[in-house]
Amino acid sequence: MPGTFTPRVLADGQAPVTVAAVYTVPAATSAYVKSGRLFNANAATQTVAIFINASGTRRQIGRFVLEQNEHANFVNEGEVLILEAGDTIDLSTTTASAVDYVIGGVVET
Repeated sequence: MPGTFTPRVLADGQAPVTVAAVYTVPAATSAYVKSGRLFNANAATQTVAIFINASGTRRQIGRFVLEQNEHANFVNEGEVLILEAGDTIDLSTTTASAVDYVIGGVVET
């Protein structure tokens, strides 16, 4: 039986200083991540690292150095990151409360 697909903002907030999950795929769900945007709202340059933690193995998928008011997309247009239940998107940055993020996509239940 086909699942139910729901588009939504998967996560938003501010990137932590130490590597930590900012989005975890809920149980019995698949997530199709279609957008991921970072924005440096701080006066200081920020280095942001992005990781996918799938099946307990964390892999870095991106690193950006952002000047004040600069943004970056860590999911390219037309690209989709497919995550399964329990997988996470992890972030870290130079300074707490400096880099905003918004992650969008579709969940299948």
